[in-house]
Amino acid sequence: MLSASSAHKWLKCPRSARLEEQFENKASSYMAEGTLAHEIAEFKVKNAFFDSLGKRSYNARIKKFEKEEFYDAEMLTHTDTYLDYIKELRLQSKVEPFMLVEQTVDFSTYVPERIWNSRFSND
Repeated sequence: MLSASSAHKWLKCPRSARLEEQFENKASSYMAEGTLAHEIAEFKVKNAFFDSLGKRSYNARIKKFEKEEFYDAEMLTHTDTYLDYIKELRLQSKVEPFMLVEQTVDFSTYVPERIWNSRFSND
């Protein structure tokens, strides 16, 4: 219910998370486009920090992304900006940072269901 990607919304309007529960989560072209952009970003970050491919293999993987239905050339630009930002953060760190890429975050440890229900129910 409290996904990291929607934190900008539920942190400003906590009841919105409960309100959204009553609506079906339908797939859309926007969702597919966002998922593809995240896949490209994940690939680039993992390639830069964990599993570096040679130039030929890297370019072949990018070509596969470019063939996807919801691909947009701007995705490469934005994911490069994202990668540059992460590289900058890593360089600023005084110690080797622990990195996770595209991980699901469970906020239930910080916002247990019983507290969430008592404070933010729609009643």
